[in-house]
Amino acid sequence: MEQQYGRYEFWESRYEKDTKSFEWYQDWNGCKDIISQYITKQAKILNVGCGTSKMPEDMLEEKYEYIYNIDQNQLVIDAMKERYASRGENFQFECMDVRKLNPDWTESFDCVIDKGTLDSILCGEDSKKNSRRMLKEIYRVLSPRGVYFCISYAEPKLRRDKYFVSEDFDWKVIEHKIYRPKLNRDPLELTDEPENVKNEKCHYIYVCIKSSN
Repeated sequence: MEQQYGRYEFWESRYEKDTKSFEWYQDWNGCKDIISQYITKQAKILNVGCGTSKMPEDMLEEKYEYIYNIDQNQLVIDAMKERYASRGENFQFECMDVRKLNPDWTESFDCVIDKGTLDSILCGEDSKKNSRRMLKEIYRVLSPRGVYFCISYAEPKLRRDKYFVSEDFDWKVIEHKIYRPKLNRDPLELTDEPENVKNEKCHYIYVCIKSSN
């Protein structure tokens, strides 16, 4: 069942039925105390796999100045563009695959936010290859001292040790453990959790701080 979350067709079908606001894992209130420790409100932010989350809107309301949102699904991007048409040029939405970001974006962003996108890719086919492509692209577009936030259900041995700690990436990795909120849930949750962590009442925010070199 969980592998469907790594399939484009699943998301296409979902958004054909519904493009109302929906939060996976955490909302902004659940994340902001961690994220605000590492970035300023002037940071240039890339939000990957944005879906229909209100998190970027909530950040904008708290005076974060530049948020560029991407998702691979054109239906959701069209809906979000219409919803936020009046928000200005510093709050944009574009259909784009996180595994193949704009080639002109090298070292262009101070921050990348990923709320469940890596987890989703790891549910799908060729997950090792696709996750590596995603992380390499995120690393490429981060500026020196830029910060990648990965919000995940998975404990450190399944994310930090397997994917973030690598000779491919010159960054410092810090993890924060936060409580799972009581959000409205979809009947099918985005999870491939092993049995030993399914009952944990927490999520993790992995903070990957790129070297200044």
